[in-house]
Amino acid sequence: MPSLRELQQAFGQAIAAGDFSTIAPHVLANGLDPAARLRIYRNNHRETGLAALRSTYPVIERLVGHEYFRQAAFDYLAAYPSRSGSLDFLGQDWPSFLARRFEGDRYSYLADVAQLEWCCHEVLMAGDHQPLDLERLRSIPADRYPGLIFLVHPAVRLVGSRYPVLRIWRANQPESDASERIDLDAPERVLLTRAGNRVELRLLDAAEFEFLACTQRGESFERCVASAARHGEFDAATVLQRLVAARLIVDFG
Repeated sequence: MPSLRELQQAFGQAIAAGDFSTIAPHVLANGLDPAARLRIYRNNHRETGLAALRSTYPVIERLVGHEYFRQAAFDYLAAYPSRSGSLDFLGQDWPSFLARRFEGDRYSYLADVAQLEWCCHEVLMAGDHQPLDLERLRSIPADRYPGLIFLVHPAVRLVGSRYPVLRIWRANQPESDASERIDLDAPERVLLTRAGNRVELRLLDAAEFEFLACTQRGESFERCVASAARHGEFDAATVLQRLVAARLIVDFG
């Protein structure tokens, strides 16, 4: 007789894959065929997962249509069964799933739009942080600034794409009446932040995007400034003041 853990694992695998041959002999019929019982669980599992993905990726669903989204979601759930007790993390591999599904074809932009939507989801789930202590920063001697490592707010996300992902995202919001054709050959760099219980998105130029990305990776101020300067004109003092004022940079060490 299998252990409880083994039965639970077999049950989970059967529900995800739709193959009941291993677990069915251990299910009591009690008036209903074991396979029929398991199909009820599988259907509930798939529909719950579908609802979670629809909630996280409404723009992707609008772009591909309800029926295609439904089938793609079931394919995804079979390939990426949930590893968490929370549905909040169910869709974390959806962008990479779409990247592989549409690699090299005209719909490859969907993976980047999905990445933007996932970052929206992460921004709302992320923790908070107190603003930067300005008096502490002012006390730092100027010669120490190059080695400082600044901390970006935990609810900040950056998405760089060779496609106009923000324009696509905005054109597919429920309140949008945009109907113009979007040129896909228009790279964008998007900053996502949280304001209350909503996400704010805006475009950054290449230099500021690189500075924030470098800072988010935990590199020194000096290295981040140098990296940003390679992408265009960059006034480090002005940008730092703006990011601190916007509470996007919240600490340093």
